Amino acid sequence: MGNSDHDAIITKIARWKPKSREPKSKPSVVYTRSYRNMDTQSFLHDLKHSAWSDFYDEKNIDAATTKLTLLITAALNTHAPLKKRTKGKKRKTALPPNIIELQNTRDKMKKTLMNKEMDESQKAQLLTSYKSIKNRCTFLIRQNEKKKIANAIYEDSSPGNVWKIVNSVINPITYSNGNICINGSTEGAANSINNHFINKIAKLQEKIDPSLVEDPCSRLESRMKKEGKSKIKFVFKTVTEKQVRKIISKIRNKSAAGADGIDPYIIKLSANILVKPLTHIINMSLANGYFPQPWKLAWVYPLYKKGPKDEPNSYRPISCLSALGKILETCAKVQIVAHFESHGLFCKG
Repeated sequence: MGNSDHDAIITKIARWKPKSREPKSKPSVVYTRSYRNMDTQSFLHDLKHSAWSDFYDEKNIDAATTKLTLLITAALNTHAPLKKRTKGKKRKTALPPNIIELQNTRDKMKKTLMNKEMDESQKAQLLTSYKSIKNRCTFLIRQNEKKKIANAIYEDSSPGNVWKIVNSVINPITYSNGNICINGSTEGAANSINNHFINKIAKLQEKIDPSLVEDPCSRLESRMKKEGKSKIKFVFKTVTEKQVRKIISKIRNKSAAGADGIDPYIIKLSANILVKPLTHIINMSLANGYFPQPWKLAWVYPLYKKGPKDEPNSYRPISCLSALGKILETCAKVQIVAHFESHGLFCKG
């Protein structure tokens, strides 16, 4: 038997539905300083004539450290105030005038093509011209990028810079709004990640075999007894302004600022003014064996590693400590290393 017009026919009609779009999260807003238009001479003048007498009268290390931060911040707020910036907003790269002009022509043609009242024959002709200009724009932009890369390598052909350029081409920076979602929500994400980092350390400590736990100084003490060096004592010495200035000059310019918001650029710029109060705090700290509490605070940034972005385990913490605190740490490190080297306390090999 064959099919006839009276046979039942079942037809399934699938109604088209637009793809559901995830709601856009609010852009992350940060406050940053720009030193591009800052009058450095006026800033240094105001910083030099700040109320330093109140700072030197302070005997408490934490209070003195806080006053130092406030004096620097007050001068910065006058000459380089904090400005609101939307994080993750992609910056447009500077293009030559000829490419910008061609882009404007391309965009005008695109608007004209979208006009429904335009004649079909004219539209077909304009479409051909539009495609040609669009391809030309793409070619010139790529050519411009190649020239930029070539010039960057020509200016600095060191292996470090070349690999940095290669990495930027292979793995370009991806921009995001900076908000992290944990379990589908941005609310409480910071606390969730923070608790994860704390619990992770506690879990690692639990895995340590108690029989392997020992005093970290026990091996050094036993070795010093064998070599007859048990009477050697170490005491921190006061540092000079010259030593502190040398350490300041070696700070990396691109190091991030800590919770106090004072970055290495400002410290180096005002080194002649800050070296005296900074040496004062360092010597107070070394003499009392006390590290200032304000310099222990750090901005902790969760850096994405791999895996699902809504799981805390996919991030690792990056701590940005105070640049001023790092100078104190370096002063202590230099003296400790010199003591160990002079008495042969480091393990050989």
